[in-house]
Amino acid sequence: MYKYRHERIFSRMEYVRHIYTHRDSAFEIFPFPLIIYSRDGTIEAANKEFCEIAKIKEDDIQQKNVNIFDYIDNKDNHGLDEAVRMAFSGVPNVYISDTRIIRTEKETPEDYLSNQYPNAIFYPMTYGGEDVKLVGILLDDNKTAEGETID
Repeated sequence: MYKYRHERIFSRMEYVRHIYTHRDSAFEIFPFPLIIYSRDGTIEAANKEFCEIAKIKEDDIQQKNVNIFDYIDNKDNHGLDEAVRMAFSGVPNVYISDTRIIRTEKETPEDYLSNQYPNAIFYPMTYGGEDVKLVGILLDDNKTAEGETID
């Protein structure tokens, strides 16, 4: 079963929207790195997994000092800009990579963690009028539910 079928992506997106909207503890302990950011790239929220990989602190997020574009490794991942634009246009999409999408220092624990999540699901989270106000990124591994690698 292919894990990026529309209905599977939609159910994951709905779950993330729910835990973000209600800010229950599930958002913080969600097992995959998860971030919510605004049009200018400012991170509005990030769970513990993402913060560990990116080495960011909650105070930095609260003070709006953190921008997702500082952490996305566009150099090694062509097409990320398009994935971001699509999400802000209201179109959920999956970015599949054979490398990592988060920039980290080489040969560190964060680099190892980042390499575990080469794929990303980009999706609109909230709307302001007809425009997408916030986008979510769910970093994902390259395994199917059955444990097979996605090629």
